[in-house]
Amino acid sequence: MKIVRDVRSVLGIPRPPRGATVQDRIHDLLSSMCNGGNGGTGGRGRKRGNPVKAVSGGWILSLGTRGAPAVAAKLETDWLRFIAEVGRKSKQSRTWAGASEDFPWNLLRLNSELPGGVGFALEPVPDHVSDSGNSAHSKVVLTAGIPVRSGRDFDPGTCDTCERIRAGFLEGARRYAGHKSRYSQNNSTNNKRTNSKTNSKTNSKVDSGNEDPGESLGAVDPQALLQEGGWPTDANAEDSGDRPGKKFTVPLLEMPEYLSARVEAYALRGNHTGKLPSRTERGVRVSVEFARIEGNLNGNLNGNSALTRRAVGHFLLGVSRRLRWVRPVTRQENASGSVSVGLEVCLPGEPRVEDLSDALSACAVGGRLCTGEVKSLQDEECARVFLAFQPLINGLEQI
Repeated sequence: MKIVRDVRSVLGIPRPPRGATVQDRIHDLLSSMCNGGNGGTGGRGRKRGNPVKAVSGGWILSLGTRGAPAVAAKLETDWLRFIAEVGRKSKQSRTWAGASEDFPWNLLRLNSELPGGVGFALEPVPDHVSDSGNSAHSKVVLTAGIPVRSGRDFDPGTCDTCERIRAGFLEGARRYAGHKSRYSQNNSTNNKRTNSKTNSKTNSKVDSGNEDPGESLGAVDPQALLQEGGWPTDANAEDSGDRPGKKFTVPLLEMPEYLSARVEAYALRGNHTGKLPSRTERGVRVSVEFARIEGNLNGNLNGNSALTRRAVGHFLLGVSRRLRWVRPVTRQENASGSVSVGLEVCLPGEPRVEDLSDALSACAVGGRLCTGEVKSLQDEECARVFLAFQPLINGLEQI
């Protein structure tokens, strides 16, 4: 217990008094998250006012950085959800995410590059209601969440995850405004010299989603978690060239069609100077794939029109707001030369068995909801009809 208290002290999280409520413990956790673990000081050591404001139904967080979005936190039974609207000032720039013809499809790619499991989603605007009673507008938001398990105090791993979430919100707001990524993926060990030379000249590790083999994935072992939880796995399901034992396939559903999840270790490395965001985020990623499109995220996607891409992006971003844990992503599969479309859950640090169980369950629920719909939206006429009945995103036309 003394070690835990010392760690909490270093992170700047005061130990709640005996008998403290869950809300008290969450408030202390959020205060440390806003201050970057500095115990009540800003990033440069200056004392700041209380960055956490209690409001009806939750809290409003100030992340203490210029241009950072205001983040709302709300406790939903055993889930602490974070949400922030982005893009209000981004329209002044020609490089903001909504200026792309692939919007909102391009947000799926940005999701895969954000730390802390943070992801973009679409939130209905209740003030705009159409004649049919549905929301006539939706807004782009960043979302994230952590489980709040009853009878258990927040441990240092939870505190670190919250700091990662803070970094994810800051990075998400930057990316939506059109700035380049400050993170790179790290999954495989193939072509180490070739990739490093190419990345240094073209910055492809930042902008293309290619995976950077710059450093080890650390001690994260998905196999140990899967064995402890008793899940059947197939470590040889894919011949992707990755290091042995780092990718596993777990069956999720057999009806109405077979669906499996991929469990693997990952590392997300910061490419800039600074405090938390420059540290490598290591953990376990659980993902489920709905479609695979031939081509490259930086070039042409064969047989996939801009209309169908917008429809898939709109659908997945809308569904992810209603699901816990998961975020929709597109990811370049270097081994096959194609783009994977699906949902994923990132578990930073050293996740517990119950975390992996919840992640697999979330992927199973998401898979049941989305697999058939994503396949249907690959048809251009179906995509056109779908978009005709969808709310406008921040006032933008869909067709």
